[in-house]
Amino acid sequence: MRLADLDVKTFNPNIVLLQTSSTKLEQFIEDKLKRKVEANRDSILVLETKKDYIKIKNVSGIYTPKGTKWFVALDLDKYYDKAMSKLIKNSTTCLFFCTCSKYSTYKRFKDEFGKLHNFYDLYINYLKRPDLVYLYDAFVRSDNTLSKQLFDYVAQGYSGDIEAVFKLLLALNEGKVISNRKDISDICGIGGLSVETLIFSLLKPLSGSSKGLQTVLKNRIQAGTELGSSLTYRTLYNYMHKSLRTFCELKQLMIAGVVYKSVRNLPDSYNEKDIAKYQKYIWKIKEIPLSKFLRLINCMGSQWQSEIDFIQFIYRYYYEESILLLDGGSQ
Repeated sequence: MRLADLDVKTFNPNIVLLQTSSTKLEQFIEDKLKRKVEANRDSILVLETKKDYIKIKNVSGIYTPKGTKWFVALDLDKYYDKAMSKLIKNSTTCLFFCTCSKYSTYKRFKDEFGKLHNFYDLYINYLKRPDLVYLYDAFVRSDNTLSKQLFDYVAQGYSGDIEAVFKLLLALNEGKVISNRKDISDICGIGGLSVETLIFSLLKPLSGSSKGLQTVLKNRIQAGTELGSSLTYRTLYNYMHKSLRTFCELKQLMIAGVVYKSVRNLPDSYNEKDIAKYQKYIWKIKEIPLSKFLRLINCMGSQWQSEIDFIQFIYRYYYEESILLLDGGSQ
């Protein structure tokens, strides 16, 4: 299901299941569904306890005085049992909006209810382009739009940070003029993909030629200093370090056979929301040895305070890579 389906006239859900890392997106979808069933204060119910369950059971099968259905918000992380399952399956006058934080919960619920009439599900931890376009059209005024180049930059750089996208869309809606990438980073911070692009460029194997190395050094320094000037070098360091640690966790999960094509149903010791943001890079991570990620982390040192610190890191890292290449080590 795509977000645009929320506006289709024939869309008449009894159950909507959502798993997302974004509270703003969850609220947006919830508001859409409330309007769909014309819910008001008297027809909105929140299910968190056994007492709430009794209230919903009492109205199940009874039409709401106003609107088309009762709107029931159900956090599956807080409350869900066999009795609730039976109530959802038998209800004809409620729209159940079910949310959860873990993929395992999402999958278990979908397996149980997925074949029921008017069941819909959304699993959104990064925005595919059609969903981004839908949100953009929903929020952005026609007299304050982004240029195509800046929209593409947002699509490429922030699709994994849904909260940041909402900050940008709300700013545009309020009349904030966005003219360049710095305006975007001032609102959203540095996009995860921008930092990740730098990381993956650093992890590319060297050609072995002296001229090639000089070109690489120039390009990596230029990219890093552009990012560093948008934030601070301390913040750039923190973003890179956190991303690399998450890459290492994902790589270890892939080596162990826990993750193959998608990030889901991870052991409780892992932060599934954080790791799922990098799912689109699985094919890249698969090709890179874990030792390269660890070597890059080690070369970063303890912290960066200035452009000089970053440039020293670049030369230190590529010095080690050159030595390994000369020795015939793995790139």
